[in-house]
Amino acid sequence: MSVMERIEVLKERFEGKILENADLRNYSFMHTGGHAKYLFEPYSIADLELISEQFGEVKCIGNGSNVLFRGDIDKIVVISRTFNDSVSIEGDTIRSSAGVSLPVLAKKAYENSLTGFEELVGIPGTVGGAIRMNAGAFGKTVFDVLTEFSIFETNSGRTVKMSPSDVNFQYRNGGLQEGQIVVSGTFKLNRGEKGAILNKMFNFSANRRMKQPMKGYSLGSIFKNPKKYPAGWLIEECGFKGTKVGGAYVSEKHANFIINDGSATSEDVLQLIDMIRTQVFKRFNIELELEIVVL
Repeated sequence: MSVMERIEVLKERFEGKILENADLRNYSFMHTGGHAKYLFEPYSIADLELISEQFGEVKCIGNGSNVLFRGDIDKIVVISRTFNDSVSIEGDTIRSSAGVSLPVLAKKAYENSLTGFEELVGIPGTVGGAIRMNAGAFGKTVFDVLTEFSIFETNSGRTVKMSPSDVNFQYRNGGLQEGQIVVSGTFKLNRGEKGAILNKMFNFSANRRMKQPMKGYSLGSIFKNPKKYPAGWLIEECGFKGTKVGGAYVSEKHANFIINDGSATSEDVLQLIDMIRTQVFKRFNIELELEIVVL
């Protein structure tokens, strides 16, 4: 069966969107990239099952808040904010579908007088992406409050419940394998006073605005922090602040951020990344590891 025939089979029952020749700039916060020959926006696990039946293992990117597309891609899955967009709260436990953004989840926690998500309020990613990469900020990570999550296995077509102890999660790595797509997460928080929770959220947001660039297209931190020194400090010490390649430049505010001024290509960004890694290794003998995903 040809790809087009498989697409036609999908269209008969698919709840979400199937796009052809989709502009990937609209699916990356860096706003660069080529086109996807076929792009799927599933709305439900049933949609994932249909994709798995027809195509087997495919790539999932969440909402693109940390994804840089090199160029064109044959087929890809995007779990957008419309994917089973639901949050339920029982006592001090929050269960969320993968497509819910962390700021929305933090707000829901606040509205229900639950503390534990305040540090994560400024992270733009979704629950699914946050679990996959063990997202964090200000010393707090998603796995600090995660008690259970469900994944969809594209190779078997099964949905499986897992606990953090089932995976080897690490700093900025949730320990999941290719073909394992997060579909929901359950978080254990604590009761708190709404005023105190709101104050913490405000302070963390203000701290982020003060230290990180808020304008332009960006994927957030480009590199993981090595154990000894923050990546931003290493990059700044190598004199990269303000360095520009094409339409991409290293932020003057935080050197671990690369900004697209609106005219950058992915190649501009990748060239800057290579320059930074080379110079940091040359000066400090430290190999910077990417925090973003390059496809």
